[in-house]
Amino acid sequence: MSVVWKLMTVVVIAMSGVGASNTTCRTPPSAPNYVNALYEGHWFEMGRSQTPGGAAFQVGCMCDVSDFVTDEPVQGNGTISYVCRRFSPLADPVIANATLVDTGNPGEFKQVYPYPNSIPLNYYVIYIDEVWTPPW
Repeated sequence: MSVVWKLMTVVVIAMSGVGASNTTCRTPPSAPNYVNALYEGHWFEMGRSQTPGGAAFQVGCMCDVSDFVTDEPVQGNGTISYVCRRFSPLADPVIANATLVDTGNPGEFKQVYPYPNSIPLNYYVIYIDEVWTPPW
């Protein structure tokens, strides 16, 4: 499968789960036109809103990208890899891999890292636009 390079025209919010029974947490609606085929590929980070844990991972990061891969073109699980370079574009890449587990609602996932004591995080694709898919 060829990787499609895309500009970050998708907004993703990963939120730490305080607890499944917490009913006071607000959740954003997912992108109404979300399908995995639009999200699959290589994305450049243009900005971020994240949890303290994600912020700790990204201290000094630049040239951030993520890659989403799935066998399900419409809806289903996939894997996501985050890559950044710390304090220099020439630094060795720092990589974090996670599984995005489909929740049954398009564009809504549980993000699961393979690290000890890692809890699943809510992951929402709240905007995606097929217009900004450059041909490189």
